[in-house]
Amino acid sequence: MSKSVENQANGEWFREWFDELYLQVYAHRNREEADRLVEWMGVTFASEAERGVADLACGYGRHARAMAERGWEVTGLDLSMPLLRRALSEQSERTARMVRPRYVQGDLRRLPLRTSAFGLAVNLFTSFGYFSSDSDHAATLFEMARILDPDGILLLDLANPVHVRANLVPEDRTVLNNMEVLQQRSLEENGRRVVKNMEIGLPGGTIRKVRESVRLFESEEIEAMIGQAGLQVEGVIGGYHGQPFDPRESSRMIVWARKHN
Repeated sequence: MSKSVENQANGEWFREWFDELYLQVYAHRNREEADRLVEWMGVTFASEAERGVADLACGYGRHARAMAERGWEVTGLDLSMPLLRRALSEQSERTARMVRPRYVQGDLRRLPLRTSAFGLAVNLFTSFGYFSSDSDHAATLFEMARILDPDGILLLDLANPVHVRANLVPEDRTVLNNMEVLQQRSLEENGRRVVKNMEIGLPGGTIRKVRESVRLFESEEIEAMIGQAGLQVEGVIGGYHGQPFDPRESSRMIVWARKHN
């Protein structure tokens, strides 16, 4: 007889999900993808990055390591201790010869980072939109703005909501590392939120049930929220190579905004 384990955490699903099992399910997210975006950042935000980078919701440090290898001083922050432990264990020989990323545990809504400490703050891989209320999302943006120095840049890597709705796959089954993974996707809150319910079959018959819920932001919405946080949107691209943003075709909506005092 199988037994099931569900993630709850009082509605804050992200508190329990980002563990070792998450790393197995999302193992296809590789270093090459991170390198592409960081290479573009190096061309576009070199002067800001040289004043220090905050990688917010850094996960296991894919992007933080790539940025450190460019010689930038990087502080990675994440809520998940399992992911931070993995980040520390994967310091490469190359980063060991340079300035290694510094890792800190913390909540995006209350960043344990100094005011005006960074020239560049980044939030990558659709890690914005996890909270159930927009007041929490607004608080996150205010915190991100707070830690930027004057003339600093915030970079947000969001899913393009139009593309998500048009290309949503309701259900699929895959086998990953000898685990059968059932994924069911749906739209909620009149299309303002995409939800993924997963059932992961583990060895021994246990089924891990996981619910991901991410708020989708229209371009006008996120621009207004960024403006309220004291930042001004300067540009948007549609992919990790710096592709122009197409409102209908781009899968990504990577927005950057500057702090003006």
